[in-house]
Amino acid sequence: LAHLAQPAAGRCGVTSVVDIGVVADAAQVWQVEQADLASWYPWPQPTSDKYSRGVVGLATGSDHYPGAAVLSAAGALFTGAGMVRHTGEQAVADRVLSRFPSVVPGTGRVQAWVCGSGWALDEEREQLRARLLDHCADGVPMVLDAGALELLPSTLPDGSLLTPHAGEFDRLTGGWDRGDRPGALRRYVAGLRDRGIEATVLLKGRITIIDDGRTAYAQDAGSSWAATPGSGDVLSGILGAVIAQLSATAPAASPTEVIAEVLHARAIHAHAAAIAHTDYVAQVSLLTVLADAMRTAGSDSLVAFSSIAGVRARRANY
Repeated sequence: LAHLAQPAAGRCGVTSVVDIGVVADAAQVWQVEQADLASWYPWPQPTSDKYSRGVVGLATGSDHYPGAAVLSAAGALFTGAGMVRHTGEQAVADRVLSRFPSVVPGTGRVQAWVCGSGWALDEEREQLRARLLDHCADGVPMVLDAGALELLPSTLPDGSLLTPHAGEFDRLTGGWDRGDRPGALRRYVAGLRDRGIEATVLLKGRITIIDDGRTAYAQDAGSSWAATPGSGDVLSGILGAVIAQLSATAPAASPTEVIAEVLHARAIHAHAAAIAHTDYVAQVSLLTVLADAMRTAGSDSLVAFSSIAGVRARRANY
């Protein structure tokens, strides 16, 4: 566990697993690797259409936080959902459609719901509670984020997921030991089970812990670039897309299959964050400064620069 959970994980070097012939008990914490993710992704098939690739419904955003709706739609669309629907205030829907005209406004058949991102509970708590219960009645998996976490129904459809960050988890639990993330999450999930709620919980962080009540899975994002406002909104859309895809292809998906898709969504999110924060223009910026300095000096020398990189996302030759 020390290799997977902070603060020890950040101080570990390369870990090698060597078989020394000792039979160990089944693992309760599982570290996901790239090979796992590649084998789990629901790749489109030759006969796939927009419905079989998963239809995700977004009940996200509000007049106060309209950006959450746009960001969750981006997460769902760029993850590969066959169709994205959005329900909500007209002004919010207009913003989503102005950015992503392929999003379908209004209700309709979906294979997963994403609820809560950008909800303004102080303004319309009871209306949002009723809206959440309506979506639960569809009987498809739910991804509950942000505001929806505080309106948790007494039951949720199979395959549902809660996605708190540390601050939200603090409010849900009334306080927890941040030095024992897996233990705190396991106790919270057990409490949900005692209340009859069979949901998986994803506790966001640099190392995300996901607990389905049986096994805890740890996933290291490799950086903390995703620790920005709106990042969780994007993640909720990604999660909705992969769960809708799974629901479309395997309506009776096992908990393991659900976890696989959740882990894949988290990996997509981490990779996207790293790309978004890579400085692809550092090379050109540096060359411009040097060229200006040479021009001012009036030098007649020809200087060739090779592989000058700020953040080496790709090789750059000049």
